[in-house]
Amino acid sequence: MRKSASRGNARRFFLALFALNSAWAGSTPAAGNDKAACLLTGPVAILASPMSIRPGGAARILAASDEAFDKAVLRIRGPSGFVDAVTSKSGGGPPFWRILEFKAGPEGTYTVSLTAENREPAVLSFSVSSGRPEERPSRAVWENRLEWGRACENLYSAWLEALFRNDEDNASWKSLDAITGDPRRNVLHNHLGLGEDDAGGKNYVRMRPDCADNPFFLRAYFAWKLGLPFGFHECSRGNRRSPPRCSSWTSNLADGGGRSGAPAFRSFLGRVMNVIHSGTARTRLDDLKVLYPLYAELAALDGPAQWPNLKAPPPRRLAGPEVTAIPERFVEIAGRCGMELGAVSPQVQSDETGRRFLRVEVRLSGPYVSLQPLLRELVRMPEMERLDKLEIRRESLNEEYGIWARLALEEGTP
Repeated sequence: MRKSASRGNARRFFLALFALNSAWAGSTPAAGNDKAACLLTGPVAILASPMSIRPGGAARILAASDEAFDKAVLRIRGPSGFVDAVTSKSGGGPPFWRILEFKAGPEGTYTVSLTAENREPAVLSFSVSSGRPEERPSRAVWENRLEWGRACENLYSAWLEALFRNDEDNASWKSLDAITGDPRRNVLHNHLGLGEDDAGGKNYVRMRPDCADNPFFLRAYFAWKLGLPFGFHECSRGNRRSPPRCSSWTSNLADGGGRSGAPAFRSFLGRVMNVIHSGTARTRLDDLKVLYPLYAELAALDGPAQWPNLKAPPPRRLAGPEVTAIPERFVEIAGRCGMELGAVSPQVQSDETGRRFLRVEVRLSGPYVSLQPLLRELVRMPEMERLDKLEIRRESLNEEYGIWARLALEEGTP
């Protein structure tokens, strides 16, 4: 396993890679304080780890937000007063994040608060106790305690960046558990209190994915720790004439086969490794049920009428004067979707039958989570015949996109 991107590029690469799952799922929980997960969801997400913090034990706080923490103050308070952080580090953004490591004091209720100018304080309450958490029997690999939303996505991105934050460009590892087993890197180290990240222990989770499994392993690991949904499709590899297609679905709610906890999760990762391959990441972008349709260089996408859950308007054709207004319409669409438009290049062309159409090449940049809303806005254009090609590049500091669209023209349009 090798880290081949620069530090900044790697952060944005991973953030883009995993943000799409819940953005397309459309699940956004209400803000609140989930004591079972030691998690505060809202504009500022705060996580306390491990789930069961013991008196005198090491603990960590992770706070993440879309807004910068430049002048924000993050403090921990226990029964005996304020608790000093042993270490502190920050990064991002967005999301912007901060991690505090501290040693817990006596039993009781603790609070962690983030305060900043012109912002409501974000406060998480959690307990420090010498008691052991009650284990709830379950037939599933793990149960869902939370839902994916902006708060959990920000925490996930922050956790992921912190894992690789201080590595050189040529750093490499033999396995993922070489990273997750390091408490200096992993905010969720032994989060479940099972010894799941202690090498040599009976519950140790060894993770040795290949290149295609890697993003799924990371997402599954984070979801398992926090009780978030996770699943994957079994997909074909595709061929020269047909892209990969996906069929059966497996999730964390599948039967654990009589196992629970770390053994169940290890077995589940084995299923991921057996099913996921390079074709899983090359599915058609209009197949929205697939979790990770990335590295897309897609040709000949189906027409808008075949996109699922999309009511396309009645088709129409562009008249001559309307052609000159096309760049402005693309500017408006990009702005509504949070994208920055680099260039719009319309050109009248003819197909093999001699029928004329308007070919529009669009260059944009922006967050990956805005790509799917942008594509849906484009295919809702009444004049849109099809999206011929989509390219996604993550070589620079921003995700960059190239879209080739085909718009219908009235006959006789010059």
